[in-house]
Amino acid sequence: MKDICLDKMNLKIADITIFLTSEISDLKFEIIEPYKQFTVDQCEPDITLTLSYKDKLDYPFESKIFDSNGIWALYSYHGKKALMIDSNYPPYIVILNNDYKCGHIYIQKGLNFPVGYPLDEILIINLLSLGYGIVLHACGICDRGRGIIFAGNSGSGKSTLAQIWSNIEGVTVLSDDRIIIRNIDGCFWMYGTPWNGDPDACSSMKIPLHNIFFIKHGDKNTLHKCTNIEAACFLLEKSFITRWDRSGTQFSLKFIEELIQEIPYRELSFVPDEKVVEFLRNHDRL
Repeated sequence: MKDICLDKMNLKIADITIFLTSEISDLKFEIIEPYKQFTVDQCEPDITLTLSYKDKLDYPFESKIFDSNGIWALYSYHGKKALMIDSNYPPYIVILNNDYKCGHIYIQKGLNFPVGYPLDEILIINLLSLGYGIVLHACGICDRGRGIIFAGNSGSGKSTLAQIWSNIEGVTVLSDDRIIIRNIDGCFWMYGTPWNGDPDACSSMKIPLHNIFFIKHGDKNTLHKCTNIEAACFLLEKSFITRWDRSGTQFSLKFIEELIQEIPYRELSFVPDEKVVEFLRNHDRL
């Protein structure tokens, strides 16, 4: 499928809409996979971003707030926030209001999809921390209307489980790497994201969350009970917490506490074949 080119764009991730427009008359946004299914028609935006060209990205930033030790860093800038992003694309800068709901993207030529990873994920993580939810390092599936999360370390089997479940009738893989959880009117919902390892292993759908499994490879398929403290520590470790914002961190901690009070959770040791599907479907909590 060819890339879609638009002069304005709305991305909707976890019921949060990012509206992107441009001050550059001849620029068209190239919407790439897997973002096409997250593109929606005009609607009320939660985050509004305006794009402009700038020959030199040499802002005199003030103090550094947070350094990812990777491809982005957050600074203070004249009472606002400034993101410096240096990914595989040309570097670019985003100046944002403190609520992360409005901003200006300054790019050099050659970048026609700046709202992709990591900017969209950074924006969503910060907005979620204001009282909306959390992003979890996990695989998530919809099995016959039930939302199931498999959370684990790198190499623990998230992508393997996504591949196994993708071959099962009645199953949709929401993501093999990042899942968003929100509490809406007392119900926990899980959402697919475009931040995945396999471009085919994602969906923009949402589904009520029914179970969380903390996964690891094993010699046989078994389920083990966890204490609330163990579950909270594991979820905290696998969540993308705004460590640069105290109030956001406090919200995330409270959110995780409420989550483990409402949603069943277990540790799953599994053998990487389709028998794990039958094993979990036969479990009384599913």
